[in-house]
Amino acid sequence: MVKLPSKLKDLPAKYSHLCLRIKNFVSKELNLDLKGKKLLLAVSGGVDSLAMLCILNVLKSSMKFSISVCHLNHGLRPEANTEYNFVHSICEKNNILFFGGRSKVQVYSRTRKIGIEEAARNIRYKFLQGIRNKTCSDFIVTAHHLNDLAEDILMRLIRGVGWPSLGGMKARDDTGKILRPLLLISKSELKDFLQDIDIRWHEDMSNYDLKYKRNRVRHKLLPLILEENPNFLKTVANLWLLSRIDERYFSSVLKRLFTAAKKHENFIVVPRAKITSWEQSIRLRFYKSMISDYGKGQTLFSNLINLDRCIIHYSGPKTIQFPGNKIVEINKREIKFIL
Repeated sequence: MVKLPSKLKDLPAKYSHLCLRIKNFVSKELNLDLKGKKLLLAVSGGVDSLAMLCILNVLKSSMKFSISVCHLNHGLRPEANTEYNFVHSICEKNNILFFGGRSKVQVYSRTRKIGIEEAARNIRYKFLQGIRNKTCSDFIVTAHHLNDLAEDILMRLIRGVGWPSLGGMKARDDTGKILRPLLLISKSELKDFLQDIDIRWHEDMSNYDLKYKRNRVRHKLLPLILEENPNFLKTVANLWLLSRIDERYFSSVLKRLFTAAKKHENFIVVPRAKITSWEQSIRLRFYKSMISDYGKGQTLFSNLINLDRCIIHYSGPKTIQFPGNKIVEINKREIKFIL
């Protein structure tokens, strides 16, 4: 049976420092006080989530939060039941509340005509949110780490995502109630941590299946980049920090600019003269916020540039269609965003 460490003094000094780095990241970089919070940990039994469980079990007393664990068994692999029982037994041994579930992902995938990977992700998210609501937990906590962040940034670059979203996933998502406290910790650190405190984990062999894009990025593209630049993960961490700084700045600027908009039930109107007085970088972010934040549909940079040209170099009324049935109407006096 696995007995988890529960205090910093239970750990070698280097791993006490690792826990404190994560504590500082949450409290200072994410500006989050976890005192009195209930955290629901998504634990698969792999190295990442098991390390997260150990670290948060150590930090919960000093940061004064509580933890529970959830695990969803998709039943897609022969070892899935073993992993489910493994996580359940750890929680029983360490008096941690456990919530387990089993899905029919293949049926879900077939009936909705989507891939297994997408189906599993959708079901997992619904399961986690359902347990969070049931337990009144403040955050779902996932074990995404620095290598995951590097993969995410590369995949966003491949898709053509713009700045500052190119900086990668958020470590704190207040809308979805997701927390990623390990985001700037490398996978090698997590693996060394578990090995040195003699805790074993389960390997999910589907993580090596190259039919999935993320696995191709993980096992083919990222190793090539690390070969060219061994400090690439540090670069990724710096890029993430810079994107958060820029995101906070532009969010504060846009919040002030929204006062120029007149909101109606199905559309928002902004005087054209007001928009043309702004710098282009602000205009583009304003358009993206107006269009992307309301409903589905990815807004391409080229579409935003085209919209900006039509507004700045006005040559008569125009109507521009965006993905998700969103429309922008341009006339000499005002810009109407129909949502």
